[in-house]
Amino acid sequence: MRHWIILACMAALLISCGGTPVAAPMAAAIGRGTIVGYTQTDGEHVTDITLHNAAAEDPCNPCTSLGFAHEGDRVDILERRANGAVKIRTSKGIEGWMDSEFVKNE
Repeated sequence: MRHWIILACMAALLISCGGTPVAAPMAAAIGRGTIVGYTQTDGEHVTDITLHNAAAEDPCNPCTSLGFAHEGDRVDILERRANGAVKIRTSKGIEGWMDSEFVKNE
């Protein structure tokens, strides 16, 4: 009888330990920046910059919008490409690619 109680306690302990997944570590930032908007040729000022799942030169079919970075947001810069693409992380934890002309370095 005593063995059954010990086994039941061990089983309960094992079951309770496996419930919460461990979050993946966040990529280290190589810099910080602030999002800047731009004015289109029709005069409209754009303040929301779309973040994509791939840099412009990377093949993706179809490319996916992951969210937005907004003018004035401070962001982590995670990676830079020679073609001007930059990977950023917003304060909400959204990571995505955009053109570096929309990020002012700090």
